[in-house]
Amino acid sequence: MYLRNRPVYYTNGTETIAVHYTAVADELEEDGWTVVGEEKKEESVPFSEEPDSEEETDLADMTKAELVSYAGEIGVEIVGNKTKAEIIDLITEAENG
Repeated sequence: MYLRNRPVYYTNGTETIAVHYTAVADELEEDGWTVVGEEKKEESVPFSEEPDSEEETDLADMTKAELVSYAGEIGVEIVGNKTKAEIIDLITEAENG
């Protein structure tokens, strides 16, 4: 079967070829060739609500409102008028213990 917009040019970084058929295009893509002018697509990574252990949430960079919201998400109730440092302490205690 012919490609809709032909020819389509594929490259592997050193060679460039013109392709007219979908079967050839599919084989080239499986072998890592990309369409000239298009960026190589990254494999999608599933979204995770919780940060990775390597990618800890940087609490110090959050605003007070973001901290209060994050605390609520992890089950920490902020009662009264707490400082940013106090909220960070409460979150840290909840995450570690």
